[in-house]
Amino acid sequence: MKKTIAMLLALFLLMPAMAVCGESSDGRADAGSVSAVCPDGWTHVPLREGGFEDGELVTTALELRKGDPSMAFWADSAPRIFIEYGESTSLLMGVSMASFLFDEPEAVGPMQIGDRTWEGVTGGWNGDTLVILTSDDGDDLLIVTLFLDFTVGDLTISLDDADVQEIIASIQHN
Repeated sequence: MKKTIAMLLALFLLMPAMAVCGESSDGRADAGSVSAVCPDGWTHVPLREGGFEDGELVTTALELRKGDPSMAFWADSAPRIFIEYGESTSLLMGVSMASFLFDEPEAVGPMQIGDRTWEGVTGGWNGDTLVILTSDDGDDLLIVTLFLDFTVGDLTISLDDADVQEIIASIQHN
């Protein structure tokens, strides 16, 4: 009961900050340094430092969640994509650590999605299956993390989904 109340409270507090995709004039979610198409049926959830509502907005990362924010358990369980942009050296260390911590890691790619070549790793982590893809354009790196086991109702995502491919292909950084 306490967990349900906490989830509903978190959803209520996040609602003003979320933007249901398709409502913006250009159909993109934009964090400042990184942006991507946000297809209909997805929601952009701005990220804040430390995860706190009063934390500074994170300008180097996006979170897109599939589904309607009014769905039960959407805040915790919606299929989601994290997109990060930054310096290659610091972000690659995180990817290396993640792949080391995965249960049964498997290489993914290289593959062409949009104008970029992506490669990465998939595996289990804390009971969930994740895919982490990277695309390096020299000094900077883009990382896309897909949470494959997160589901709400019948909503799921996979790397092969047209909307997931559209999001990844559309990523731009400043």
